[in-house]
Amino acid sequence: MQEKTFYYTSYDEDIIQAQNQNFSLPPDYQWQRDTQSAKIKSWLVRHGVRAFSYVFCPFYLHLHRHETYKEVTSLLDRGCYLYVNHTQTIGDAAIPYYVLKKKWPAIIVSPANLSIPVIGKLIPYGGGLPIPSQLRKLRDFNQVVHQRISNNRCVVIYPEAHVWPYYTGIRPFELASFHYPAKDNAPVYCLTNTYQKRRWGKKPQITSFLDGPFFAPDVLKQKERQQVLSEQVHNCMQKRSQYSTYKYIKYQRKDQQ
Repeated sequence: MQEKTFYYTSYDEDIIQAQNQNFSLPPDYQWQRDTQSAKIKSWLVRHGVRAFSYVFCPFYLHLHRHETYKEVTSLLDRGCYLYVNHTQTIGDAAIPYYVLKKKWPAIIVSPANLSIPVIGKLIPYGGGLPIPSQLRKLRDFNQVVHQRISNNRCVVIYPEAHVWPYYTGIRPFELASFHYPAKDNAPVYCLTNTYQKRRWGKKPQITSFLDGPFFAPDVLKQKERQQVLSEQVHNCMQKRSQYSTYKYIKYQRKDQQ
């Protein structure tokens, strides 16, 4: 029943690549856009994506929210970070909008996504925060991320960094992705998408688990808090990933062929 098999050599590979995978942000790129025109575009794109997600997620992705959603109510109370396993292409842009019904997501993305025809130009207006290519711009980027938290937004991060469609395990995390909550002590949540066989059709259904909040002790140094948060989220996602019972796409290491 497998659709296809993907062969890989390491977890750092881009199984799915954008039109220009090496695209980098221009030196004068601005994450904060406060003009009236930008605000109108942002309103239109955000509401358009949310409307799209209400159809795409339940009817195309067959996404079902586990009862853990009802238990995690404080997600809507303040600025927070949401970590998600990276297993969908279009879906990983739509799912946060579908999950955060009363909150606008700010999604940290690879700059390569901006090279996607048409859609790439809309990503910044939909809340996408592309990572800068120049080290000197990281300070500005970090300030924007923390500003979103102070504005009670939810910053969405894919700690596996590379999208592997329908992958049912949890890959190693980039520790740097936990730099943000380790610095500002905002609550951390995780969303784990798991896959099960549907009665009809080849594509699996998605059962989505929402867990948290996670915190690291204030007495620890920032690097130590990063490690603690990374381990907490990874362990939780690994536990939830056991609910995946169907592999729609098979992944095999090249040295194990």
